Amino acid sequence: MSSIDPEEVKRVAAALGRHRLPHPMTPLRSPAVLHEQRKGRSLLTAWAEKAGLPLQHLNQLAARRQAEQRRLFSAQLAKQAIGLDQARADFAQGVAYQRKALDMLSLPFEPSFMVLDKPFLIWEMPRPEDMFGNVHYEALNSSVKISCDRKSGSDNTQFIFYFLWTNPSQAAAVINVSTSLTLNGFAEVMADTGIFSGHRNWLNLSAFLTLMRWSGWGTDPITNKSNDQTPFPYFQPSQYVQVANLEAHGGGLFSDPDIKVQSFDFQPFGLSASLIPVPAGATMLFQVTLQVQYGFSDGGDFDGVILDFASDRFDRRVICPLVALQLLTPQAKLQPAAA
Repeated sequence: MSSIDPEEVKRVAAALGRHRLPHPMTPLRSPAVLHEQRKGRSLLTAWAEKAGLPLQHLNQLAARRQAEQRRLFSAQLAKQAIGLDQARADFAQGVAYQRKALDMLSLPFEPSFMVLDKPFLIWEMPRPEDMFGNVHYEALNSSVKISCDRKSGSDNTQFIFYFLWTNPSQAAAVINVSTSLTLNGFAEVMADTGIFSGHRNWLNLSAFLTLMRWSGWGTDPITNKSNDQTPFPYFQPSQYVQVANLEAHGGGLFSDPDIKVQSFDFQPFGLSASLIPVPAGATMLFQVTLQVQYGFSDGGDFDGVILDFASDRFDRRVICPLVALQLLTPQAKLQPAAA
């Protein structure tokens, strides 16, 4: 490998960053703008004090609200730290799997293709709710109907299509996985007004592809625990896609309620995973998931979260037509064993 001067690399990279790469727009601020903003706040404060508004009490409420938000954030960080060791171990194991796949593909291999055209199960997790409608099983056309009309509360639920596959070869294979969720329907979020500021309501729809090592995967060489019925480590960016992110924020007393709507006309959302080494005879479970999350800041008659992927008149539903597998099986007699 030819030698290279690190300082020269830094100089060239800096020049490229200045002249060729796009730069995000930043807020335009200046001392004059900040001065005018401070003057405006001072005038409003003086007017409010003269009008007899309880500014001190309002400031105390704001401080308590900010303290609670900081507490929640600290609790979230602490919860994430609990699982850090497992996340680190999963990452290391996932990188080892990827390296194993590349080692296997350094030998001559034979490609083949397989289509799993119908799930063996469609279900809602962690438990079925009233938004879980009829399910339909059909080759290349399996679907679930989902609907809800909420005025308050929150939820985090998943609608999952399950596919099962066993490596039929007597040798380990590398697979590339692709699938999609197709949505036909609409999502709507409404937020009512308030005296000073309105309600804030939100809805998030996400699609996931999860790989589960179901059976025949041996044991982890570090922990000596079975790998069976555990998620395949090293979640890839292509295994996730955001389908919708709607947030409605009602204004003040004399404003109008806010409404956010997104429609889907048989719109597909692709998901994939690549370079997955599978031991000979091992079984893998594929989970294709639509996650539904929503929440209300308060809730009321003019607040709402509506999902309609269920109306028969417009054939509204969520479809997972298939899981496609590209199998890459090494041809050599001596093949690296998948961990």
